[in-house]
Amino acid sequence: MTRSALLLMDAPQESLQKLLLAGIATVHDLAGSGAGPVDRKNLATRTGLDQAQLYTLVKQADLLRVDGLEAPQASLLIKAGIRGILDLTACNPAKLLQRLVQLNQAAPETPLPTVNDLERWKKIAATLKPLIAPDAGDQQQPGLLETGQSTSGSPRDEIFADMVEMVINLGRGISQAQQEMDEQAIRTQKLINADPRLRNMGIMATWFAIPEATFNLKMNYSLVREQGAEHDAPSGRQRFLVTPLNARTQNYFKLNEGMQSELNIRFASLPPPAQVSQPVIVPSVIGKTLEEAKALLGAVSLRAGTVSTVSGTPGGGNETEVTGQIPEPGSDARFQDRINLLIRRAGQPA
Repeated sequence: MTRSALLLMDAPQESLQKLLLAGIATVHDLAGSGAGPVDRKNLATRTGLDQAQLYTLVKQADLLRVDGLEAPQASLLIKAGIRGILDLTACNPAKLLQRLVQLNQAAPETPLPTVNDLERWKKIAATLKPLIAPDAGDQQQPGLLETGQSTSGSPRDEIFADMVEMVINLGRGISQAQQEMDEQAIRTQKLINADPRLRNMGIMATWFAIPEATFNLKMNYSLVREQGAEHDAPSGRQRFLVTPLNARTQNYFKLNEGMQSELNIRFASLPPPAQVSQPVIVPSVIGKTLEEAKALLGAVSLRAGTVSTVSGTPGGGNETEVTGQIPEPGSDARFQDRINLLIRRAGQPA
């Protein structure tokens, strides 16, 4: 079992099994699938896990991406107020250790890291891309941070923004607003269906849609090139940075309205592609080798999910043989759904 396997996390096995059934097999899967508050809400609905418990598991998964940091220590860091990679990067190791010592007095069974451990984890965390956005009510602990540091970003980050990220965030905001309206309509319809009088009257919930959203952005645009390994080598990728033309940037850069440019963005709703919306019949892969099973699933736009090894010897002299699958053959699935497999491997005890 690899170090990133989900089952190595400090959590109830029942909760981890629910995540596995949802196709979450590693800490990287969990941190990515639960990156934002809306993502975590959707994942909690899919798995049946409590949203607060899931949020704690996502924070632990984010921290476990740091090489050498084990699950019990990640849990202790979370109790101390470390919410993920960003907080670990900005922490003061000495202050954090003091807090861990206080917590460990109540739960001394968890081995405490040393200051050197914390400093090493902090350096590794600084090389990793942050994946999760904390919940709005989960505030950072300023007493654990280096003096003058904050995970909210530098002053430069408040002025400049990557244009690609800006457009993505605009689209994500529209998508989340539509999703919230859809979920509200579903909740209303369930209440109507639960009341025989309203149901018999034929009352239906009202559905709302955002058919189109148009933005006219007046900003300054800059094309910059990121440096490569050598500072004098123009080997980095190019990025568009945008700066809003407000009072702050006008004063800072001595700009006027005549220097601004316009960017018009239009988001329109479209029906989903047929391959995404149409059900897929799960094929039978029992008796196939693992590679044959993956190829067969891929041919119908499905993916292999969790692969579990069972006792027994593969037939036909093959290295692997699929003996079971979930969902069963003939079941309905959707585009890119995962099919969990049970396989026999050569060399495993019978």
